[in-house]
Amino acid sequence: MHTGYISTAYFSSSRTLVTGGTDNLICMWKLKQDKTNNFTLLECLRGHTSVIITLTASRAYSILVSGSEDKTAIIWDLNRMKYVRSLMGHENSVQLVRVNNSTGDIITCSGHILRLWTINGELLLSKSTCPSSESILSCVFYDEQANEWTGRDTIITGHKKGIIKVWAKEIIQDSKTGGYQWGLVLKRQLQQMDTINRVPDVSDIVFLNFM
Repeated sequence: MHTGYISTAYFSSSRTLVTGGTDNLICMWKLKQDKTNNFTLLECLRGHTSVIITLTASRAYSILVSGSEDKTAIIWDLNRMKYVRSLMGHENSVQLVRVNNSTGDIITCSGHILRLWTINGELLLSKSTCPSSESILSCVFYDEQANEWTGRDTIITGHKKGIIKVWAKEIIQDSKTGGYQWGLVLKRQLQQMDTINRVPDVSDIVFLNFM
């Protein structure tokens, strides 16, 4: 059970709540839906060495992913409630994690850098998505059927001053080696607008989601 403050929380299912704390712990709770909505502690997961910042889960792949101030993300087995592997190499705290329910790919965002990993922990690509003085504020996978300008391997990021960027994971050629590798290509940049005054809305984009 937590001995510090709750720093983040996420429902991995309608009856399972996951909490991360300033005590470096991740706790999983079972919701008993009665008149009082009681929570029963299932397990405490230990692996991080600093504050838990962000959590996400994929029921399709039965994984939980956590990001921490210790500059790592960890993949956990959601069913067995056990450690699987760490995603390392981030320069700063991992402030955002996301899972693509179609492919199992995992996003970690640290500062201005977005990294894309396979579910097995292989780093596919690393991309600076904004100036180094800024941080990625939000991100989401677009994993529905492709349309005229997006596909299944599309990532959308939110930034300062109302900027939204649409990226595609594509095979690109390395300019130095001539070899081919996965890369993140900017397909479109959107400016949030104030529809009443018809001017750009410079509010920061701190949350993105598809309904």
